[in-house]
Amino acid sequence: MKWIHGISLKLFLVCFVFVLSSVSIISLLSYQYIKNETRANQLYHSNQMLLKVEQYLGLYYSLVQNTLFTVTSSMDSWKGDLSEAQKQL
Repeated sequence: MKWIHGISLKLFLVCFVFVLSSVSIISLLSYQYIKNETRANQLYHSNQMLLKVEQYLGLYYSLVQNTLFTVTSSMDSWKGDLSEAQKQL
């Protein structure tokens, strides 16, 4: 009877180790996959943010350039008269 008890215990331990190792391997693979996907997602969003910043800086540069051009072109029409400049502003 002790022999049957010993075999069932060994069988239980083998099954337990098999299940535990299977779960551990699946968990490790899932962790690696999620870590890689999270990193890729973060890189994608960082690149999108950098592109938006670049677009906004380009727009800001264009607006400053346009403002300077407007002031320069209207300065030609002032002809040195300060009162004329104040009327146009």
